[in-house]
Amino acid sequence: MATNTVRPVDFKTDIFVGKTIQPALPDDSTVEIIDPKAQRYSYSAPYTPINTKDWAEGMATAIIVVNGVSTVQHFQIVDPITAATQYNQIMAILAEIDKVIEDRLAGGGTITVTINNKTLMSESLSSLYALRALYVNRANAELAKAKGTNPDNPIKSISRFTRGRK
Repeated sequence: MATNTVRPVDFKTDIFVGKTIQPALPDDSTVEIIDPKAQRYSYSAPYTPINTKDWAEGMATAIIVVNGVSTVQHFQIVDPITAATQYNQIMAILAEIDKVIEDRLAGGGTITVTINNKTLMSESLSSLYALRALYVNRANAELAKAKGTNPDNPIKSISRFTRGRK
């Protein structure tokens, strides 16, 4: 039997939908959370556990007041089920595109095919490869988002070489 443990949060890191959280803030503080749908939730010390099962996915804001001083924290509300579902849908579309490309390369192929509610009619191999590249990029972006990395910055370092002149 799985138990839902309470995770202390300071609203500086991602919060996962469905997890129980508890603000880890001083005793004389209040926090107002504004979710991606502009719903406002107010809490004050002493804090009780907060269930996030109905929270909306996206960027949220926490306005934290300690001793009359307000600070604003932005944090991401992540629904892990949605992310996995999107990635799996993209992978299914890629499998369908690969099947069409394989059929075309084998000499046959189809005259029309429907992929994700889009009908392709006797598309050239170059357009199929372009479509495949688009979905590969989308899959990589979803995977990077899930891992918390940036897929758009492939440069690791820049080296500068000179040819003996200064």
